[in-house]
Parts: sequence; structure tokens; C-alpha cells
Amino acid sequence: MTVGGLVLAAVLTLAQSTSAPSYGRVAGQVVEQGRNSPIAGARITLMSAGRPTTMPPPLFETMADADGRFAFDAVPPGEYRIQAIRAGYAMPTFDTPPSSVSVAAGQTQSDVMITLLRGGAIAGRVTDATGEPQAEVRVMALQRVQNGPPMPVPTGPGAQTDDLGAYRVYGLAPGQYYLQVIAQPMMGPFSVVAARPTVSIPTYYPAARAIDGAQTITVTAGETVKDADIRVIETAAFQIAGIVIDETGAPVAGAAVSVMSDRNPASGMPFMFAPPSNATTNADGTFSVPNLSSGTYIVSAGMPMTGGPVRSGGIGATAVSGVSGFTNFATWSVGPNGISFPGRGNQERITITDANIEGVRITLSPTNR
Repeated sequence: MTVGGLVLAAVLTLAQSTSAPSYGRVAGQVVEQGRNSPIAGARITLMSAGRPTTMPPPLFETMADADGRFAFDAVPPGEYRIQAIRAGYAMPTFDTPPSSVSVAAGQTQSDVMITLLRGGAIAGRVTDATGEPQAEVRVMALQRVQNGPPMPVPTGPGAQTDDLGAYRVYGLAPGQYYLQVIAQPMMGPFSVVAARPTVSIPTYYPAARAIDGAQTITVTAGETVKDADIRVIETAAFQIAGIVIDETGAPVAGAAVSVMSDRNPASGMPFMFAPPSNATTNADGTFSVPNLSSGTYIVSAGMPMTGGPVRSGGIGATAVSGVSGFTNFATWSVGPNGISFPGRGNQERITITDANIEGVRITLSPTNR
């Protein structure tokens, strides 16, 4: 072969290699389970199922057309999970993982079928002990997961009550559900809240403080369970109060103190999905976190983020992890009634029985203030 022929062959080989498709295509249809009727407007998500090789990992979204059909173009080769959601249909749960799709370079997966089941719903009203409606409180459906954690986990989008205390939780797959009400509206992490003599606590349907005393509700596909009314429990309110100082004994102003319900079932506290109660220390280092019911709480503390280098720590010893939302400290100890606990991680449990907890003493390292 002549030199010119060799050059031409090389050019043709290069052109063929560069024109070869390096991506795949995924196409299919979303239909209703049991009827095979197309579901228009469903949102389909295609997400990488393997260890990501790029950041962020591949994630694609699209909407089904009037015939329930969808397509993803230019999809890198690999294993993916695909799922669809649509209002009025059951949301994916822990027991129903997404389907898997294998994408190869230059190939099209054109027969991907996603089925959705008509969702059920639970509706009712939330009131206090006197029958007054509880507005703008959160209602969540919880479900036990087979081979999952011992406590039920949230399922579906949840709901918020209106001005009459009415709610409707939808998008539920058939099954047994608990309902939980977070009786206090979500608040900012460092909101100043006035102390109250009583407080509404997280309550399970119909009026139980713990999951063991709650009743389950049976949901069927496409049906709404009505009149699932919940009466929230009111109990005496207490506070945890004390002072934050540095290693020299001087008060620390502006420190962040966090009090979160212990989610260990053995603690006797209701398992709730809500942000912790927080407070910042005054100029003299004192703090108080009010409106707490009896039970066990996890107490932690730190300094607000300042944008500088962040070091982290734990009780009585250096650690490697911090508390989300504020810069942690090098060493600290905390205890009720002025007694410091020995180091056991970066937080400590404090139990309220029937009185306020006073004299909690938190020591922060001055090197990280």
C-alpha cells in the first residue's frame, strides 16, 4: 500500500472511531397498574446505580407526554435506577425500590415500562384536648419496613393542617400506617420563643404519646380513609438551663446550644421527625431552652460559623466530626446541676422527669471561640 493509501486508511479509521456513538438512549411508557392506561404528566427520574465516576453523578429527569411516553437521550453507559411519580398515585416506598436499567453505548432501551398504582389517602382533623383546631401543624404517615429499622419511617409527602385543623395525606400505597402529628410549627433554628406552662407534644393517632399505644390505619388503592381525627396531647413544659464558659471559667456569649429528643426507643420519647430546639447564650454565657416535655434529650453545643477555619471536637476529647449548623469545639463537658460528665462522644443525654434542669455547665475550648 502506498503512503497515500496508508494516510487515507488512517483518516477513515479515525473518522469511524470519532463518529461511533458513546452514549445510549432510554425510552418507554408510564402506565397505571392493572389497567395499562397511559399516565400523562408523570415525572420520570433516571439516576446512576453504581459508584459515581463524575461529580455530580448522572441524574436525568423528564415528563411523560400525553401518551405516557418518555425518552432520555445521550445517557452515558452504565447501570441506572428509574422511577416515576405522579400526584394521585402511590409514592415509591422502601419496600418498592426503583426498577433497574442497563445502558450500553450506541444502544436504545425502548421498551422500559413503569407501572404506577392508584394511591390511597388518609384525611381528618387535628384538635387539642378542648376540641380547638390545630392549624399549620405537620401530619406524617409512618410505615414499618420489612427488614428495616425497628421504628416506622415516613411514607409519602405528608400534609399540613389548614385553619380548621383539616389535613389529607395522599400518595399512599396499600398497607398499614401510623399517623404522627408534630404539634408545634417548624421554627427557625435560633428563634426566640417565650416559655409556656404547657406544651403540645408529638402525638400518634388517635391520641397516643408512644408508638406502642397508637392505632394503625388500613389504606387501599384509590380510596380515602376519612375522619381519622387526632387529638394532640398537652403536657407540662420544662426547660434546660445553664451556662457556657471557656476553660478559664469566663462566660462565652453567642454560643449555640442544641437540645434534640433522644430517638432511642428505650428513652421513652416519641420518635419524631423535627428540628431540635436551639438557643444562643446571653452576654453572661447563660442560656435556657424552654417548652420541653418530660423525657430524655441529647444536648450539644458549639460556636456559630464565622467563615474561618473549622475545627471539631467532642466531650472531653478531640473528635473528627461536627454538629450540622454550627462550628464545633475542641473539648467540652456538660452536666445537670453543675456536674460535668466524663467524655463520651460529642453530646450528652439529659433526662427531664417532673422539674426543670438547672445549672447545666458547658465548657468550650477558647482556641476555637
